[in-house]
Amino acid sequence: MQTVFEAAGGNDGLRRLADAWHRRVMADDVVGHAFSHGFHPQHVERLAAYWAEALGGPSTYSDSYGDTAATESTTKWIAARLPASTMLWPMWD
Repeated sequence: MQTVFEAAGGNDGLRRLADAWHRRVMADDVVGHAFSHGFHPQHVERLAAYWAEALGGPSTYSDSYGDTAATESTTKWIAARLPASTMLWPMWD
């Protein structure tokens, strides 16, 4: 059975998704406010690694930044929202 990580295009697909998400958030007047204080220079890479691990990919995030990624509750939260979130997938093609 294919994981969501694999279906999303692996590391490359999730990196593209994280980049698209970041660009859209930064351009949004309301949501972008959360980043008005700045953000880590590798924010997109870290976000992609976090999502990858939570969706069944490698443990790059935990190995590099600590063991806070891909908890069972995070994975359940993402899985519960997959039908709604799949409409976002074409944005990184």
